[in-house]
Amino acid sequence: MAIYVDDTLVIGKTQEACEQVHRELSQHFKFRNLEFSTQFSELTIMSISITISINQEISINKTLEKYKMLNCASCEMLLKLFHYLVK
Repeated sequence: MAIYVDDTLVIGKTQEACEQVHRELSQHFKFRNLEFSTQFSELTIMSISITISINQEISINKTLEKYKMLNCASCEMLLKLFHYLVK
C-alpha cells in the first residue's frame, strides 16, 4: 500500500486481496475507490498481463525542467529496462 497526501494505492496478488483491504479501510475512513490507476504521485503505472511496471518519467522531466536540463545528454540506466524485482 502506498499513501501520498490524500491518495492511496493498493497493490496485491489478487483483486480479492485488494478489495479486502478496501473494505477494511472503509470501516474506518471515508474514501472513494477509483479502481486501477495509471498515475500515482508522479509515477506512471502500467499493468500488462501479470506484470506491473512503474516509471518516474513525469518526475524526472519536472526535475530536468526545473534545473534547465531538458536538453542534456543522457546516460545509460543502472537497471535494465523491464528489470524484474522478484525473489
